Amino acid sequence: MRRWTAFVSMMLFFTLPLCIAAYAEQGTITMSNGGTYVGQYTPGEKGQGIANGRGTMTLPNGMKYVGDFEDGMPSGQGVMTWPDGKKYVGDYVNGEPNGHGTLTRPDGTRYVGDYVNGEPNGKGTYTWPDGRKYAGEFMNGQPHGQGTLTQPDGKKSVGEFNNGNYVGKKRQKKDDEEDDE
Repeated sequence: MRRWTAFVSMMLFFTLPLCIAAYAEQGTITMSNGGTYVGQYTPGEKGQGIANGRGTMTLPNGMKYVGDFEDGMPSGQGVMTWPDGKKYVGDYVNGEPNGHGTLTRPDGTRYVGDYVNGEPNGKGTYTWPDGRKYAGEFMNGQPHGQGTLTQPDGKKSVGEFNNGNYVGKKRQKKDDEEDDE
């Protein structure tokens, strides 16, 4: 029995790297839309490769994704940049932001938080260039649920939000003011 175990272990030691090497080749793939992918890939039919592993995808419109791929789609950790300067850093599943991430726009708008199917969903913080800041729950990209909207002058609205609108008990105060409730 020990000889068999040693043999199987030795075979795995020598064949496993060959299987991994066949799975994750390194190279460049030119896509039908004119974009390119440089990184790890799995050989596919008719000589086409499928992005699997770490790589960089650049599209003709200037969009660029650097990160993990699975079955040709961004999946795992990655960074997407757009030609206008917009940038998303975070988790991807099946080509869309899913999990935790940060989206920054050229005008200074920034969202840090949870994503589901490419939209802010769950807990997060949205900051506007004028200094306003919402921290709380999101649904379908909108403040929805419990949250706090802080104005540039320090006044706060704390309570329930519904599809981006404040609907809960309004309590506005500056950080140094007492509640009058």
